[in-house]
Amino acid sequence: MKPVSDCPISLFRPEVLLGLLLVLLFASAAPALIMVNKGNEPTQDHNWPAGSLDLANLKTRVDFWEGPPFGGGQYCFEYRGDAAAFQAALDLFAKIKAPKLELSVHEGPRESFVLRDPKDPKADAHIDWSFTVWNPESWNRLYNNKQGNAWNAEDPNFGQPLAAPHMDVWVGQGGDRLVEGEGAGERDRR
Repeated sequence: MKPVSDCPISLFRPEVLLGLLLVLLFASAAPALIMVNKGNEPTQDHNWPAGSLDLANLKTRVDFWEGPPFGGGQYCFEYRGDAAAFQAALDLFAKIKAPKLELSVHEGPRESFVLRDPKDPKADAHIDWSFTVWNPESWNRLYNNKQGNAWNAEDPNFGQPLAAPHMDVWVGQGGDRLVEGEGAGERDRR
């Protein structure tokens, strides 16, 4: 048997080390395993809380994506519309059967990475609101699987209960059409 130093595939040979270093140096980051869908073709229920599918399939939806990398199960639906369309979405959101629902209001505008077109910088990528919901089985596999899932123990969701269905809305600078009607104005309740 040859000594390890005589082995032709030794990892300690300068050309192998240089090759590995070059691969690592020039490797580019890429979003892994995020599925995207433009348009509003109906989607299927993925074990979401009751009522989520009605909101997910609202006609004002312009796209959706599923992530995160290395597991999936988080669905984010993105929408455009006026105040009446947002009110319809908010009414459906309120009907979702979940222990808790979360709503966040942000200063606008907001662009969707799904709608951005590098070939057409003038493409309309704005969204007015989004709805995010998790498949409970995926959440538990990623964040509550105590058997060998320590690779993501640093994630703030690790060991936490299922995230609540969440709606985000962006107002101002492009989202102004969501604030319409008599008496509409800005109010900060922080």
